[in-house]
Amino acid sequence: MNPGNRPTPPPPPAKNNDQTIKIILIAALVLLLGLTGFFATKYYGEKGKNEQQLVEIDTLNSEISDLETKIKGMESEIEGKNLDITEKDRLLDEKLQELQTLQNKLASAQSQGKISSGKAKELQDRISSLEGMITAYKEEIERLKEENVALSGQVSALTEENASSKQKISEIQQNNEAQKAQIAKKEEEKVKVEEEKAKKEEELALTTQAASVLRAADFRFFNVKKSDKEKEEMDKEFKRMWMQSVKICFTVMENLVAQPGAREVYLVYENPDGTVRTTASSGKFKYENRDISYSTKTNFNFNRSAQELCMSIPKPEKDNKYQKGEQVVTVFCDGKMIGRGKFEIK
Repeated sequence: MNPGNRPTPPPPPAKNNDQTIKIILIAALVLLLGLTGFFATKYYGEKGKNEQQLVEIDTLNSEISDLETKIKGMESEIEGKNLDITEKDRLLDEKLQELQTLQNKLASAQSQGKISSGKAKELQDRISSLEGMITAYKEEIERLKEENVALSGQVSALTEENASSKQKISEIQQNNEAQKAQIAKKEEEKVKVEEEKAKKEEELALTTQAASVLRAADFRFFNVKKSDKEKEEMDKEFKRMWMQSVKICFTVMENLVAQPGAREVYLVYENPDGTVRTTASSGKFKYENRDISYSTKTNFNFNRSAQELCMSIPKPEKDNKYQKGEQVVTVFCDGKMIGRGKFEIK
């Protein structure tokens, strides 16, 4: 592992900072959910009004169709009565002419004394019959005209009602178009809110994921001297000739977001030349899709509170000495780098 490419871990967060961030994001998400509900209510409300108006338009169109059918029927009836009136006027004219002719013939014959009383009575009966027919024709024509006037009034009323319905449809359609524009606008707002909600949910997931990463800090290094009692000394000048092993201790910081449970911690001990110090308990683990060599590892049960862990790195079997210079230890857990410490060996 190249020391120049080592990632630098962020500083340990302040106590409860991750929890505070999570609470803030959850509050933002709750607000977005409320806005989503609000816009959805407005959107479906407008959509419901729009659909109700479409039903009303269909109803009015059906009524208009019925009215137009009635109007056409009445107009046809009026036209039929007009034809009947015309025919009866023609027949009336014929009977009037026939009556006039008979009256003139009777008057002329009587004045000249050339007609018998029987013939005169026959002509008079025909005249009376024609007069009755003429009277009946006149009455029928008058009745038909009165009916046509009544039908024309009904047609006029229905036409006005039809025009009113068409005007109402026009107004509803205009309102409907305006509501369609509002629905489209509400749809855009709804999409934006849902996109913002998805974004916040993703941010919350990422923040929660980041906040759940454990952090190791407060690294302490103990020089285990070569002696019968293997005396430990901390924060003093480490001289390799007296070193039997290095005891490395650090604190896994409190984390109220991370799930409690068993954890496996890997410690990578880098020599000053960038090579990884191997021990009898060394092996490999996955980090960022790569196989990384570790020097030693330990298991512990994380309970969300701060916990101290310690691991030892014995002196190298080869050369029987540690390398002089800066020694770097990096700690990994759950596939993440959680902390780093350094010390010097003279």
